[in-house]
This record gives sequence, structure tokens and C-alpha cells, in this order.
Amino acid sequence: MKANEPLNVAVCMTFPAPYRIPLLNRMNKLPGIRVTGLFSTTHFRGRNEAIAKFEFSYKLFNTNLLLTRNRYGDPVGFVFSPGLWWHLARSRYDVLVTLGWTIPDTFMARAIGKLKRTPTILWDESIPHAPGAFKQCLQPLLSRYFGSFDAYLAASDWCREYMLSMGARADRVTVFPQVVDNQFFHQEALRLRAQRETLKRTFGIATTRTILYVGQLISRKGVDTLLDAFELVAARDADVSLVMVGDGVLRAALQARRAASAFRERIFIQSFASQAELPAYYALADLFVLPSQYDTFGVVVNEAMASGLPVIATSRVGATGNLVQDYINGRVIPPGDAVQLAEAMLFMLADDARRSEMGELAWARIQQWTIEDAAQAFQKCLALCIASDKQSTPQVMELR
Repeated sequence: MKANEPLNVAVCMTFPAPYRIPLLNRMNKLPGIRVTGLFSTTHFRGRNEAIAKFEFSYKLFNTNLLLTRNRYGDPVGFVFSPGLWWHLARSRYDVLVTLGWTIPDTFMARAIGKLKRTPTILWDESIPHAPGAFKQCLQPLLSRYFGSFDAYLAASDWCREYMLSMGARADRVTVFPQVVDNQFFHQEALRLRAQRETLKRTFGIATTRTILYVGQLISRKGVDTLLDAFELVAARDADVSLVMVGDGVLRAALQARRAASAFRERIFIQSFASQAELPAYYALADLFVLPSQYDTFGVVVNEAMASGLPVIATSRVGATGNLVQDYINGRVIPPGDAVQLAEAMLFMLADDARRSEMGELAWARIQQWTIEDAAQAFQKCLALCIASDKQSTPQVMELR
């Protein structure tokens, strides 16, 4: 890197989800930093619309996909991009940032960074969880690999704990908040809430209150538990509906359960909604629920809180570690327990004033977890990463 030239930072990931684009744009505007996105393109909706919002340089690479299943039986894919590896081997960057420690592209980026003596930052979202037998056997090797990175970006406090357990050096880990464009969701919620009754009629919702879920319709997300819990709620409260927004392998099974339910007129299963479409759902809702068995973070929690909704989430959702405060701006419950989930929903539905206050406190909390906070954390991590051994180590910033 020459004097007075910006720090050339490559960010390697699969094609960015829409909520990540404002953050990448902000990172690129940091003084003395130039971001280049190195993206694979497998399985992404609305790619051209997303690219139109990029305010940074980027390159796209063809990707191979290895399909497998996770411990919950949901299909997952491991991507690997030989074109990306070749590009990193031939190109000069001052710093590499790579997202997801289990992804083959991350392993190759780290190997190339080592060979070229390019500082490499691991960006990850994982939270503490019990390892499987295979992972336990490989733990010594995994810890050595994990500990080899020059610095770390942890998406939450819980992610930081996980990184330390995997071998990351504590003085090299920066909490890098998992964020969305809070102002977009807040302003859209304010605008659309004035049309709430019209929106409800559009979807066919006749009840006064509405519970909302947004996410994949897969086992890991706890959607079966949510439907079980709503059956209990609906039996005790005749004036509440459930709206589930998303696609996934359980869609047909959930539709069949809905058709057989005595409360089918109050259960609505909608297809995947884009970022532009989601605010209408948040605006018509009174309460947001994320009942996941395991979720590294769950940015739909951010979106709901920015929209002024109280949140019920399980203790296995990463966002609960930093954002959801039990009995203050929402409820935190154990995963897989339909009875406790139903009781939490009934608690929230029983008192309109309390629910409204919780929604206001949710908005207040999410304003402390912003794109600007993340950009500052990224800048501090870069300084930490490129500091020479002769320089004093900068203090790691932890956002609360």
C-alpha cells in the first residue's frame, strides 16, 4: 500500500442479502478505505435490483454448490468458487475480509492470505451451541485454523463468546453489530401504519390484533411450534390472527395443517416478501415472533424492532443476546415449547398499553444498534488488523 492511497479491502461472501447492502455502502465511505465486494451468485433473488444499489466496486464469480442437511433436517448448501480463489491469488488487496468460517471460500481466502502475507479478517455470526461428534473430533484442528486469522468481526456478543471458544484471540475480536437500515423500516412503518386497516382487508384479516412471523418455512425456524402455539392462543382469544411470511420445504405441510385447523380463517401463510414489501407486514402486525430452534442472529428481529414491534424470540436466537430484553421490549423463551410460546403471546396480547410501551422500547433499543455503530467497529478492526507488532494494540470496541 502506497502513502496517501486508500486501504484496499476485499470482502468475500456469497451474494449479499439486501439488508447487508447499506452496511457495505457505509463501509466503503469510511475515510481512507475502499471496499471491493467479491461475491458468488448462487441462489439469489433480485440480483440486478440489488446491484443497482451498490455504491462500491464488486466482482461476481460462478459458484459450485454442495447440498447437505443440517442437524434439523433442513437442506443447506456449501458454496465454493474456484474463480474467486484464482482472483485472490492474482490480485493485490491490503486486507481480506471473509464471511462464514465453515465456507470453503473462507478456508481458501485464509490460505491465500497466509501465502501472500495479506492480513485476513474472519467475519462470522455463529453463537455457542453443542458441537456434534464429528466437530468434537476435529476440534484441535479447527481451533488452530480459527486462531490463525489476524482479526475477527463478531456479529453479536454471543458470537464473540463462540469465537473465543473456537480459538480466537480475545484481543483481536471486535463486536461488529448485525444491522439493518433502521430508519427505512421505522419510516415505512410510520407511513404504512396509517393504512393499517386497509392493509389488513387486502390480506383478508378480520381480527383486531395480528401476530407476525417472517422467515424461512423450515424446521430450524420452529414454525411447527409456532403453529402449535397459535392453536392454543386462538382457542382462548377469538380476536387474533397469525401471518407467516416466507418460503421453504415445510410450506406444503404448513398449508395442510392450516386447512385442517379449526382456526384456518385466522391463519395466513404468505410467500417470500422482498425488502420493499416487508414494511407492509410489519405495519399491520401488533407483535413479532421468531421461534427458532437455532438462529445465528435473526435480522428480522432488527426489522421488527425498527418498525416499533415488541418481539418474542427464543433463547437460541442470537439477537436476544443484544437486543431483546425480557419483559422490557419483548419476551425470551426456550425453543420448542409451544405452551410457553402461547403463554408469552397471550401475555403480550392481553394489555394494549403494555404492548405499545414495549414496542416503543424496542425502537429505542434498536437505535443503539446501527449501521454507523457497525461502520465504526469495522474501522477499529481494520486498525487492529494492520497494526504492526511494534505498535501498541488498540483497545477492542465492544458495543452493548
